Amino acid sequence: MQISRLSIKNFRNFAIGDFEFKDRTIVTGANGSGKTSLVEAIYYLSSFKSFRASSDAKVLKIGETEFVVNIDGEREGEKFNMGLQYQNLRKAISCNRERVEKLTDAFGIFLSAVLSIYDKQLSHPYSIYRRKYADRLISTIDDDYFAALLSYHSVLKQKNNLLKNNSDLNLIDTYSSQMSKRSEYIYEKRIEFASYFEDVLNGVYAQVFGKEELIKVRYFSSKDGGDYTDATLLESARKKRDQEIKKRHSVCGVHLDDYIITVDGKP
Repeated sequence: MQISRLSIKNFRNFAIGDFEFKDRTIVTGANGSGKTSLVEAIYYLSSFKSFRASSDAKVLKIGETEFVVNIDGEREGEKFNMGLQYQNLRKAISCNRERVEKLTDAFGIFLSAVLSIYDKQLSHPYSIYRRKYADRLISTIDDDYFAALLSYHSVLKQKNNLLKNNSDLNLIDTYSSQMSKRSEYIYEKRIEFASYFEDVLNGVYAQVFGKEELIKVRYFSSKDGGDYTDATLLESARKKRDQEIKKRHSVCGVHLDDYIITVDGKP
């Protein structure tokens, strides 16, 4: 897709902004002039979140109650438009002037990629940052993955609330069963992503540095060995039931898995 125009309102420090792009565009300017904000605005229409802010409210211009981002362009020879409005903690998304009712339906319509200093999540000591990075990439091209991920975390939240409050503990197995059913698909897609990402990293490394290194991307599961199926996942959760009750939170599941990246055997 070729973007020809970007319009923003109350986004970061921009009250109103209207920008036109040619085949190739290089944005220049002084530090703090808003260069990264333009890239961030475009990225918003593919992931519906910022790649550098922790919440939507942080990109909203100070003193305002809504922000708007719109792009116009051409895709496969036809005119294309996509827009997003944020107001009252809600997002309204449109494609070719028609509202997209569900966020899950909007993922994958417009794809973009960002390489920035904020991509240090891959080498962050905490696994949650690598999971979020990978989940964001997979979700943009796989609606089913995104839906499974949302559903999984919804059930996980309910289970953790149950454990935290020591309420009806008989429901633990019910929540664990629901999480297991969603986990199998999430696991399969993450394994596929790890293999694909490994090939990409090796190819890019060879192109940039002119030499080959053995880059490995391994998906590390918090589950105790065995096949990663609905049944084995549930069995693993049941074995850790007493531990979860004691710690008052879930101690196993895909929300704790990790990606281990090594270059010639070194992290």
